[in-house]
Amino acid sequence: MKKISLFLTLVMLLTAFTAVSVNAGIGYVVELGDINMPIATPTVDGVVNSDEGWSSNYLFDQYSTCPFWAHNAMTSTGDMYFAYSAEGIYYATVITELNHLNAPNQNGDPTDYDGNSFVYSTGLDDVNPKIIETENTETGDIETEYKYVYGFNGDVVTFMIDPNTALLNAGYTGNNDYTPWYNVGLFKDGTAKMYRSQVNEGYLTEEDGVKVAATAKEDLSGWTMEAFIPWSVIVEDIYALSFGDVDISVDEISAQGYMCKAAIMYMDRFNDVEAGAVDTWGRWITVCERSFDGTPGFISSGDCLKTLGLTLINASNNPFEDVEEGKWYYDAAIWCNNKGFITGTSKTTFAPNNKLTRAQFVQILAKVAGADLNSIVYTDKFTDVPDGKWFTKAVLWAVDNQITSGIGGGKFGPNNYVSRQQLATFIYTYVKSIGANVSKLADITGYTDYSSVATWARTPLAWAVGAGLINSTSTTAKTLSPNGIATRGQAALIIKNLYENIIDKK
Repeated sequence: MKKISLFLTLVMLLTAFTAVSVNAGIGYVVELGDINMPIATPTVDGVVNSDEGWSSNYLFDQYSTCPFWAHNAMTSTGDMYFAYSAEGIYYATVITELNHLNAPNQNGDPTDYDGNSFVYSTGLDDVNPKIIETENTETGDIETEYKYVYGFNGDVVTFMIDPNTALLNAGYTGNNDYTPWYNVGLFKDGTAKMYRSQVNEGYLTEEDGVKVAATAKEDLSGWTMEAFIPWSVIVEDIYALSFGDVDISVDEISAQGYMCKAAIMYMDRFNDVEAGAVDTWGRWITVCERSFDGTPGFISSGDCLKTLGLTLINASNNPFEDVEEGKWYYDAAIWCNNKGFITGTSKTTFAPNNKLTRAQFVQILAKVAGADLNSIVYTDKFTDVPDGKWFTKAVLWAVDNQITSGIGGGKFGPNNYVSRQQLATFIYTYVKSIGANVSKLADITGYTDYSSVATWARTPLAWAVGAGLINSTSTTAKTLSPNGIATRGQAALIIKNLYENIIDKK
């Protein structure tokens, strides 16, 4: 049997144990207002690309944050970006480190700390760990346990989230009540890692559905971090942290208009030349102007959930001006965009009537399959599929998985429009390759244009009709239009039905 006889949190300095901020800031904070997160699936590669659907940039500076444990002036600035999908939340920070040299401390005196460069992590946080000491009642020995609340021992970006203030509304209102913390650090080998704390403590990896990437500037004057956390992870963490009191579904949290309170915290580390070690320069958090009980955010403990200062709102579920409600492709187009399978041709257009090429559809199918295209090594399969084209690896993946053998004559025809019977064949061979049942065939001989169906496409089309993926193109006659060109809207509907009725049930 053990009992807790002593609970010590060893942090930077003993003075940091106070519940109130050691504030080296401007004495107030300006909230950023509602942040509308667009529906998007940005590539998580450590480089923020505005063409990937991110929100506008939101400043992370001395006005939108407050310092906690900050004995020195804020010498970092940056931008924050957000997006969401049906699967989870994306967030990114671009931090610029400013020189610490001779920066005044909270008393206005210059310091002799040298060089505020980005600091790589080398392991778990041995700079500011939480240390819990317990006495073994049988032996009398003091046993020590380390909690890595801030994750890593270099510069760290931490994301906190309370869906729809559910934790706050459930009574978690104290200075020691926290949300789950998702901490990201970058290591010298270029690996970015995420460490979860405050609940279910430990690493989060691709096996959990998490994606994280980061890059540092060559002169170490800043770094960029991108991350994706599945809603399912957040929902499970909130449930565990609240001991089952707060039970939110993925459908709720991912819905249009849903609001989350959140915060970004930056643990700014520096190389203390005199001490010959890494230390913490300051900790800056996007707190609220005032919490629910009227406490100004800048004099709070800063990291508790009642002072989260970002209001994230899931933007409209339909960002497309050309996808009108009531159209047969409406739900499918939005669903495919949210999944990242068929995204818009711009931020506001889906182009449902645009024709699809063979290369475009194979690329779509590779996304649906979750194919690791980065692992594909180029081989010369077709004369019209050279190395380095945007579609090259998707085509090679399709060949490797017996999904296509081309159009003959050593060609694939990447720029040829894909016909309905070709599309059916692509899907049929893909479904066979993953071991799904393709034995149910419809009788398509009664369709008026059956004679136009190519011999090689008869079984794939019969299966696609039997599976409910392809229907008649006419409301007055039974027509397959096998040589008709498939559109983006048609492909979206077929892919949605394929995923929900076959792949997801496999």
